Amino acid sequence: MIKKRICFKKDIKVRHSNNAHSIQFKIKSAKTNKTGKPEIVEVFATNTLLCPVKAILKLSALTSHLPLDSPAFCDSKGKALTLNRLNRCLNMFLNSHFKHGKISGHSFRAGLVSMFAKLGYDSFQLKQIGRWSSRAYKCYIKLGQTKRFQMATVISKVK
Repeated sequence: MIKKRICFKKDIKVRHSNNAHSIQFKIKSAKTNKTGKPEIVEVFATNTLLCPVKAILKLSALTSHLPLDSPAFCDSKGKALTLNRLNRCLNMFLNSHFKHGKISGHSFRAGLVSMFAKLGYDSFQLKQIGRWSSRAYKCYIKLGQTKRFQMATVISKVK
């Protein structure tokens, strides 16, 4: 049985414009959505080695023979990329690069919001990045050792 939250090939739209290319995902039942209505999530091209738009276009080409009601994220045989399978792949590919524990799909949630927090994005923007409606995003922000040291130094000078 296919879970309710799965995204199908037919739920992905590639958008091209003069200055920005993007992918829109129609999420039928996002866990962050309280209305129960489908939610559109848009991801923009970065034009880098890790560009999400290029990756989706490549995946679409590899799975073009599959019907539109196939999982959006699947192998060439139509087998869905589950969270468990994604986590195994991440660890297999990244193990030689990261020696400090396991990397999972959920690691990106904390990593992205932490990166933008360090870049100075405000609370409203951080909430939008992760599609949070509460202060829960604050639990995901991880500050680096240098930043924590700087904060401790400032705090130690408070009289």
